Amino acid sequence: MRDRWQGARPQFKFLKSVGMDFLRAWEKFFFEADAREQLRLFRPLFASVLFVAYVLRAMDSEFYYGLNGVMDLEKLAENFPAEYRWSFLIWFPSAVALWIHTGVFLISLITLGLGKFPRLSAAVAYLLHVSFMHRNMAVVYGFDTISVFFLFYLIFIKIDEEAARKKSSDWSSILTSAGFRMCQIQVCVIYAFSGWEKLKGVIWWRGEALWTIFNSQFARFRWDQVSHLPLLITVLTYGTLLWEIYFPVCIWSKKMRPYVLLGGVLMHLGIGFIVIIPFFSALMITSYAVFLTPAEARAVLRRFPRYFSSNTQG
Repeated sequence: MRDRWQGARPQFKFLKSVGMDFLRAWEKFFFEADAREQLRLFRPLFASVLFVAYVLRAMDSEFYYGLNGVMDLEKLAENFPAEYRWSFLIWFPSAVALWIHTGVFLISLITLGLGKFPRLSAAVAYLLHVSFMHRNMAVVYGFDTISVFFLFYLIFIKIDEEAARKKSSDWSSILTSAGFRMCQIQVCVIYAFSGWEKLKGVIWWRGEALWTIFNSQFARFRWDQVSHLPLLITVLTYGTLLWEIYFPVCIWSKKMRPYVLLGGVLMHLGIGFIVIIPFFSALMITSYAVFLTPAEARAVLRRFPRYFSSNTQG
């Protein structure tokens, strides 16, 4: 028995070494990422997209969220029953409360974009955004849901230049690194689920799915002429499907990453042009900032110093 144990020791040492290397790589990936440049680019862009979307909604806030709007409290409970739903706008349904809620939310997005009190700003924006969603689920779509994820992860993020220079491993840097990685993983999860869910649809297997988008009630223009290009529709349908399914894998390849991101930009620009959901397209393109290298993000920041100069710290 002892001889057998002695003979197995090299294998155990090898497995232990592999395990320790994996844990070290895991720790370095999640908790030691230096993503200052990418986050300095992503955070103000994301806050700006959300800010503009809610400014436009604020013009009809009484219609969307008011007591006499399209979704009063009785209709809300009847059409969207949820035992644990909460919203400040349900607890305080007055018009004054609605405008205070909107004002505080917009201010939190401004301070988030400027990097002022970033974690507090993200937490306030997160709570108020969810509050808006719970008040009227009828207007919620992918843009709102995905924004919840990013706002939550931004609660953990603070760009600390001094700690980064000192190679500090304090809790602030660890949380920032984890928040950054979760933003990346979230984008991968979104595309993976979107692609695999599409496989359940017969029209995707037939290569006809893109025609339903061109011919939908949300299309910006009439696209009847596209029906005469079945090959184009089939190529775009299968191309979209393959791109979404393989995004979570290919995005981590240095050689393939630029082409994957370019494909995503073109796809979402096309979606934004064809269908009336520009903010969803803008949000997804903005999320690609977290996949840039520090040098690439720095180049963008230097290209537009006026817009990002105040966001170097915080």
